[in-house]
Amino acid sequence: ALGINARNLLGIAPRNGAEGIGLARDKVATKQRLEEAGVAVPRTMAVIEDMWGIPEVAQAVQEPAVIKPAAGSGGGGVLLLAPDGQGFRTPSGRWLTQAAVERHAAEILHGGFSYGGADRVLIETRLHAHPQVAGLHGEGIADVRVIFVDGHQTLSMLRMPTEESEGRANLHQGGVAAPLDGSGRLGKVFDGRKFDARHPDGALVEGVRLPFWIELCAVARKAAEAFPLEWSGIDLVITPDGPVVLEVNARPGLAIQNVNRKSMVQWL
Repeated sequence: ALGINARNLLGIAPRNGAEGIGLARDKVATKQRLEEAGVAVPRTMAVIEDMWGIPEVAQAVQEPAVIKPAAGSGGGGVLLLAPDGQGFRTPSGRWLTQAAVERHAAEILHGGFSYGGADRVLIETRLHAHPQVAGLHGEGIADVRVIFVDGHQTLSMLRMPTEESEGRANLHQGGVAAPLDGSGRLGKVFDGRKFDARHPDGALVEGVRLPFWIELCAVARKAAEAFPLEWSGIDLVITPDGPVVLEVNARPGLAIQNVNRKSMVQWL
C-alpha cells in the first residue's frame, strides 16, 4: 500500500500547490468556490469570527445543524446538534447545555481542532440522507469519498457512522466504511480490523447500489475541477434530492486503500 511519506513526497507535493492546499483547508472559502462553480453545498447558517460572536451560536442553531472549525482536519471538532428545550441534543441522544456548546465554539476559535493558530466557527444546516443510504446505519449521516488523481476518478468509499461515533462517519472516530465499485455498488464493511457484509449496528451493506451514483460522480468531478489540485478527495452526502459536497481535501487520508484492498501506488 502507499505510505504517508510516499504520498506526500511523490503524490501530493508535485501536484498540489500552496494556493490549492490553502483554499481546501478553509471550509468557508471552499464553499464559496464550490458555489461559484455551481456545485451544491450545505446552507451556511452562521460564521463566527471571534469571541464576540459566541452568543450567535445558540441563535443560529434553531434547527438541526453542524458546528465545525473552518480550518479543521479529520473531522475534529465537528458537533452535530438539534435544539432541545433550553439546550441541544446530539444524534446519540446526549444532551448539551447552551454553555457547553458555547465552550465548544470557543475552543474552535482558539484553534483547538485546527492546523494552527486561531480559527472560525462554521455552522451549517444538517443534511438529510437519502432513505436508502440512511437505512444502512443508525443516527448520523454517511458520506461518500471520491479520490481524484490527475483528472482520473480512482478509489471511492462510503463512510458510515456507528453508535460509537456519535453520528460522525470518520474512520478514526469510530465510523466504518465500505468500498464502491464503478457502478456504485457497495462491498464489505471495514471497521479497521475486519470485513463484514453487515454494518456493526446490523444492516446488510454488501451488494447495495447507491442512488444518484452517476450524478454523484459528475458532481464530484465538477468539484475537483473547481480547485487547483491534481490530487484531491471529495466528500459528498447523497440527499433525497441528489449529491451535495461537504468538503474538498488536499491531503486525503490513505485508509481508503484498506477499505478497497487496493494500493494507490499505481497513481503516483
